[in-house]
Amino acid sequence: MKVALDTICLAKKPLAEAIDVAVRTGYEAVELYSEGWAGKHVPASMSREDLRELKGKLDDVGLKCCAISTYIGGNGFNVINENEIQKQMEDYRKYIDMAHMLECQSLRAIPGSKERNDVVRSASLLERFADLDPDINLLVEIHFGGLIETAEDAIQYLGSIDRENVGVIYDPGNMVVNGAEFGAKDVWRLGKRLMHSHIKDVGEVARDMPGAFRYGGRSFAWVPMGRGNVKYKEIFDAMAEMKYGGYLSIECEGTAKDMTLEEILVHEREEVVKLTEGSRRKTEKFSSHDESHT
Repeated sequence: MKVALDTICLAKKPLAEAIDVAVRTGYEAVELYSEGWAGKHVPASMSREDLRELKGKLDDVGLKCCAISTYIGGNGFNVINENEIQKQMEDYRKYIDMAHMLECQSLRAIPGSKERNDVVRSASLLERFADLDPDINLLVEIHFGGLIETAEDAIQYLGSIDRENVGVIYDPGNMVVNGAEFGAKDVWRLGKRLMHSHIKDVGEVARDMPGAFRYGGRSFAWVPMGRGNVKYKEIFDAMAEMKYGGYLSIECEGTAKDMTLEEILVHEREEVVKLTEGSRRKTEKFSSHDESHT
């Protein structure tokens, strides 16, 4: 399991500065935030010259681009009209070119919100986009308020899509917000469909806490790992047993009175490394024990 930094954590900073922060805080890869509500790092309109410059900078500092967090799908594949579909396809082709230039394998897409629960239309349209380039993974995220709020939702959504390049971004922090159960069983149920993971801890907080947001009549905030409700140890243990080889992309957008943003990003990386190393050793120990009894 490899650790990356999602630049949404630094969406208000210029991209070059966000990359510098990723290097200073010890990351080996970045998931690039595209263009959305939080800011703009790599929009579909980015020129090839700027992309070549970006690739050169990433190479110079030794960072890989593991994914691009796009908003392809717009308001959602379940609601966009034909004119919007054509516009989104144009942008998706640009992101495909971007992914190849940056040697990046995965792009995120937006299946839609749960307000209009047209899963069949959404999945069918996502399949059309995925077919534009079978070498690029097209991923949907488990997210509160969306068509896919749980692992079961993801399995049902992808059930009619027989494409090896379509998968899921597992995000247990989002599942805290919508009150879903989550844990090791999700990892096993998603299996090979689990191609990427967003890592952040989330806690229920006072309504007036800085950074708090409301959902379902309750207040939540992204918090430093270990201070929220996500029990990552069992999740990482299951990932190690399953031999998950994808990225764990740190997505903590939170603040803390006792830590600067860069200190939080170091803390998140160190906690993930510590937990995943423990999971790896535990798996190796059990594997060695099993081999010794064969």
